[in-house]
Amino acid sequence: MVLGSAEILGQYALTNAFRHAPVYVTGPIECTGLLWEILFGWWFFRDFPSFMVFGGAALIVAICIVIVTLEKDRAPTHALRFRR
Repeated sequence: MVLGSAEILGQYALTNAFRHAPVYVTGPIECTGLLWEILFGWWFFRDFPSFMVFGGAALIVAICIVIVTLEKDRAPTHALRFRR
């Protein structure tokens, strides 16, 4: 029950972050989810990912960095201020 409540609260916060801030600000938050999943999987279940998982994760992080960089370059200067 606590885990489900925490997940709902986290999803709500992330959705609001994407609504009120530019994607290049909130995008890296999504990419850090891979790191947390690897750490929690190892800590709680003693499950360490294989080489293929790290290769896929590296590809996802690289794509995330490219998208965030391109969005930051295309953003108009007035979009740098967060909407309220």
